[in-house]
Amino acid sequence: MLHELRSEMDFSGHWEDSSSLVNTNKSVLRHKAEWSYTRSAANILQFNRESNGIDNTKRVLDLSPTYHNGNQTATDEDLSYLLNTYSYRLKPSEGYRYVMWKENGAWNKLDANKMDVIDPEICTINPCSGNEKCESTRHSKVRLNIFGSKNDALNTAALGSAKVSWDNLANSADASVVILSKTGLVNDVNAIGLVIPFNSAINKNAVIGVDRKTGTSVFNEDRRINAYYEAGYTNRGKFLTVFARMWHLGLQAPDNGDENIIETLNMEIYHIFGTPIEIYNSAMDINALP
Repeated sequence: MLHELRSEMDFSGHWEDSSSLVNTNKSVLRHKAEWSYTRSAANILQFNRESNGIDNTKRVLDLSPTYHNGNQTATDEDLSYLLNTYSYRLKPSEGYRYVMWKENGAWNKLDANKMDVIDPEICTINPCSGNEKCESTRHSKVRLNIFGSKNDALNTAALGSAKVSWDNLANSADASVVILSKTGLVNDVNAIGLVIPFNSAINKNAVIGVDRKTGTSVFNEDRRINAYYEAGYTNRGKFLTVFARMWHLGLQAPDNGDENIIETLNMEIYHIFGTPIEIYNSAMDINALP
């Protein structure tokens, strides 16, 4: 029996202490990650199963709207309508149960123990009686639409030309930070914040073309579509989780664009520790960086 696990992608990431970037004397960790479409495209074989082609409803008409001339319509080998997800998980046994954010100058919070939104991946009926998988599951999850929700109109063949303005979806620095808290109070000293500066140089021009031979950057491009946060209990109630979901037009396979250029998706995200007020103020410092 053939057992083969391979990938056309290279992955890398690193952590660094970025506490000096904020004026609150709080601990800040920065995580930088990148995903490079490095090797020639082919269906990935994993335990004798071949991957399928792109769903035509997700086939982007132009993967590179500014750098390449003409429409770069996604082929089955390209990464089309690319979703990048980052998550932060905490055990409820540690006491974390509130999701907090700030909007229009006012603090908002959700008690995860009282969310009544059914996670469709876990439970498809409400109430859960008669479904063994659901009966012992804390299955609440909610999308924080204040950060911009995915535009369903983009799920069409016209995706490439229907690219929306990122700035219209995240036009306030408030949208970049979400906080997990034990008490839901703004002076909770044990809070943890997740911050994505959506319009930073790295996150805005997230796709970089790198010369395969020299390793130098040839171009960078804004291929963002949308982003939003989701929060709630996951893994059958084992974790209180915040998901940051970021949508991009995609990446071209090496053989479909310039054979000497590797396309790479980049992302930076920050973790901040302190009270919600301190975390929020630190997030504003990070968003103000050039």
